[in-house]
Amino acid sequence: MRSWRFAKLAHVWLVVPAVGVVLAAQQTIRDNSFLWHIQAGHLQASAGRVLTEDPFSLVYGGQPWRTQSWLLELVFAALGDDLRWVELYLAMVGGVTMLAIAVAIFSLTRSIRWTAALVVFVELFAFPFLTPRPVVVSFMFLGLLLVVLRSERLRWTIPLLMWVWAAVHGSFMLGLGLIVLEGLAFRDRRRVVDALAGTVSVTLTAHGSHAWETVATFYRSSESLAYMTEWSRPELGSREVVPFLVLVAAVGAMFILRRIPIGQLWIALPFGVFGLSTTRAIMPAGLVLVACLAIGVGRVARGSEEASWPATLLVVGFVGFAVVSMWPGIARIDRERFPIDVAEALIDVPTFHDDVVGGYLIFRRLGPSRVFFDDRAELYPGEFVRSVIAARSGADEWELLFRAHDVEQALLRRTDNLSQVLARSPRWQEVAGDEEFGVWRLTAG
Repeated sequence: MRSWRFAKLAHVWLVVPAVGVVLAAQQTIRDNSFLWHIQAGHLQASAGRVLTEDPFSLVYGGQPWRTQSWLLELVFAALGDDLRWVELYLAMVGGVTMLAIAVAIFSLTRSIRWTAALVVFVELFAFPFLTPRPVVVSFMFLGLLLVVLRSERLRWTIPLLMWVWAAVHGSFMLGLGLIVLEGLAFRDRRRVVDALAGTVSVTLTAHGSHAWETVATFYRSSESLAYMTEWSRPELGSREVVPFLVLVAAVGAMFILRRIPIGQLWIALPFGVFGLSTTRAIMPAGLVLVACLAIGVGRVARGSEEASWPATLLVVGFVGFAVVSMWPGIARIDRERFPIDVAEALIDVPTFHDDVVGGYLIFRRLGPSRVFFDDRAELYPGEFVRSVIAARSGADEWELLFRAHDVEQALLRRTDNLSQVLARSPRWQEVAGDEEFGVWRLTAG
């Protein structure tokens, strides 16, 4: 019976982060960006090509626009609109990401305990970013790249990895940048070849050379991005930022103590600054910095601990719990964030709404055939975004915006000041509503 005792206490440490990923994946769907990506996948599957112009917008429909995530959108569309697969998808992507980070850390420390401890630390700032939108898959590719960069035998996979990454999300630029910085840190000219090979493979995706144009267009939209929370400056006291600041301080201390070679500053400094630039940058920067911290920890001598029944039972129990928890369940779309019932009352006329509602309407194909606004910063100019925000606040210019685009209907949150303005107006009538949302329609005359 001794052969059944396969796990040591150190293995229990390693299973705990995996359970954390599974629990974090059990979440209500709140991501409006994820929802419109599904519909984009359906359109591309039907057309047999990637989108090259906007298919959703009332105001900017037909404008040149390319989705960054065409490959993943096709996967989303194939998985279906019932969304029963979302929790399993998040658990798998999050699990592979943490596993990749664990492998990268273990290759540097050779300590299961240190590996588990650092992965748990990563989860402290990572879980708020575990959402179904395509960017979460880019974190997985960054983790895999960290593994590949520490294995000469896997070097050949870099072009393939970069090709898939570029077909999934525009953050492939971070991967190419990391390869170049690795070459500077280790004075390894082979990384120049790796970066060039990755660059060529990016150009061979369905977008071709337009893959670079898509990223450039997105980053030129800084005026529109400034209105989005995830692209704002991190709040120092937030749950994501505090662990990241601790990580930055720990890496800095390791440099001061000379536990990390000075050449690693080529990697740590740019990614440290990058992580503090926007809220969205915390996750990828943190993954890279924790690998730097693992260098400082160094290789730890392994003890002579033996396998035991308690450790084995704990590992089996944790794994069993994780497997059962990942079983596909009923998709839960947040009823406070999305107008699930109220949207049924919409008719196909120009309709004013916010970006969150826009993503939901694209997904459900309800009411207007074109949405007024959604969260694609690369499509909507900053001036238009400002006008939408001003209209929702009830500012006087809302009438000018409505007349300019022949708006005859509005789906608003009760918290929008504009909802109170329309409620007082004799020209607008509320035709449907609940505690969170209301639908107003322009009356005849």
